[in-house]
Amino acid sequence: HLKNVLGQIQAYGLYCHWVAPFPAVDDNCTLAHWMPVEQEPPTSSALGIWRDGVLYVQSKAVRLEHKYMQWILQDLEDTRNMADALDRLEIPYTWHKVIPFIGELTPAPIIKDPNAVVMFGSYSLWRYAQANNLKPGVFKIRPFVHETSWHPFLLNGADALFSTLRDVPEQLPDDGKDWFLRPVDDSKEAPGTVRSTGDIIALANKVLALQEHEIPKGSLRHDSELIFTQPAHILKEWRLWAVGDEIVTFSLYKEGSRVVYRHEIDDDALEFAKMLVEENPSYAPAYVIDICRTDDGLKMLETNCINAAGFYEADLLQLVSSIDKLSVGSQ
Repeated sequence: HLKNVLGQIQAYGLYCHWVAPFPAVDDNCTLAHWMPVEQEPPTSSALGIWRDGVLYVQSKAVRLEHKYMQWILQDLEDTRNMADALDRLEIPYTWHKVIPFIGELTPAPIIKDPNAVVMFGSYSLWRYAQANNLKPGVFKIRPFVHETSWHPFLLNGADALFSTLRDVPEQLPDDGKDWFLRPVDDSKEAPGTVRSTGDIIALANKVLALQEHEIPKGSLRHDSELIFTQPAHILKEWRLWAVGDEIVTFSLYKEGSRVVYRHEIDDDALEFAKMLVEENPSYAPAYVIDICRTDDGLKMLETNCINAAGFYEADLLQLVSSIDKLSVGSQ
């Protein structure tokens, strides 16, 4: 009867390896955690004999184990939802906290293989991953506004104003106009938001009044590059997760001005997102892409680091299995 489950396993993006005759498999999760082969092997081979999920070699029992990625999670509400998915897939993980302004983890993780580690939590985890040469660690991405293949589809970018924070007081006229602004880099220094020019200039002056060494890590700095665009009327907003140049899951997160989390997407919006991924292959091994429906049609909003982006109502089983498969397969 487990053969009937194979379609469900493949639908979740998991690989299947028949490691024993059907009666010896404990459950579907065990079955799904093995690397793929094309067909079921016989119950005996040159290596030995399978019995109850154990390979007997020269009268010695050797239990084969799947090599998982080492998953390191910062203790946050979103990552607790991810932990539920990891539990269901029987993938091990460890919990850690980030020491503010230092970036070290507590407790310090015991790294088994620096080439097989993935981290989820706040964006600041990239510093720990980089300092300890963990791969993939955190999937860093390039500023989306610099990707020319996406320029025709951007809501914010094609006709945007760019400025460093230090140049804002001189370049931005205090005329009461509203702007949508966000950092160009996916650094989480400030969220994208609509502000009046007066508020923006006041913010810039507040930061510029500090010496560089007085500014906390992860905050706007004197040389932070910002993008300014005209606010637009947005009808719906979706977040999609791209892993290995494929959309693996999605979530609605806004309707008009209302925050609404539902695991749904319009058919044309899903096709639009797939087209964006195809237009810029190998942008990053894994990333998040936000799109929207406006009065002028579908537009691309931005990309974000997948390790620090909110999950909303994404299918976390699909997301986790896709990342684990991508990461292990890339070693």
